[in-house]
Parts: sequence; C-alpha cells; structure tokens
Amino acid sequence: GSAAAQASGMCLVALETDTGGSVRQPASFCGVTGFKASYGSISRSGLIAAASSLEGVGIFANNIDDVKTVFTIISRQDVLDNTTIPTNLREKINAENTKNTQNKKTVLFIALFTFYELGAEFVKSKRGPNYFTIHFEFINCNGSE
Repeated sequence: GSAAAQASGMCLVALETDTGGSVRQPASFCGVTGFKASYGSISRSGLIAAASSLEGVGIFANNIDDVKTVFTIISRQDVLDNTTIPTNLREKINAENTKNTQNKKTVLFIALFTFYELGAEFVKSKRGPNYFTIHFEFINCNGSE
C-alpha cells in the first residue's frame, strides 16, 4: 500500500502502522526509505492497534531528509496518547543525543571498518551517489560458512 504509493510517486511521504516490520520490509522491497520511530515518539491516537505494546507509526519517503522533516513535525507529546514521551524528557534526550553525535559517528565508522575487515563488500546503490549496500556473507562463531 503506502510503500508502493511512495515508490510510484503518488505522494511525497506516506504514513503506515508497523507492528512487526510493516514499514521496514515494504520500504526495502519498494526501494524507498522507511522509518519506524521508537515507541512513544509518535502519537498512536486514532489507531486501532493489532498489538498495542508493539504498534507504532512509521514513515515512508524518498530520502532520509524527508523522513526527518516529517518525524520532526509529528513527533510530539499528545494528551490523547498516554504512551507518548513527555516534552521535558524529549528535551533531555535531544540534548544528550546532540552531545553524543561525535561518539555515534566514531562507533559507526568502527562498525563499518570491522565489517570491511571481515570481508564485507560495499557496493554503490542505485539510489544515488551517497548510498551503499553492504554485502556480507554470514560466518558462524566457529569461523566456518
């Protein structure tokens, strides 16, 4: 539904509920960016949840910048949804995330370098010049394939 509509250009962004991959998997299949927010970041007011403790709102868009824009707009405390994160706690989380940005970049670099050392292949994606796909063959703990 929503991922196909996004991929075909019928909309700029699309919203979808996600319980167990209903945003992330179709996004992958359709070649669009899919994002499921952390529990409590986006109000679920008005949704009929299949599994209330797992259900969340997800966003489809053509790129991560559009996802970030939509998330910034709809990620708010909602008095109609007791599970949304309160504004004061959101401010603390944002301040902590801003402080840790450099650490996150370092951790990501180390993780990508480790994948490379283990034989992962980084292939240019069809999505654009700044997108890569990581091809990695799983090796179990014994070191055999």
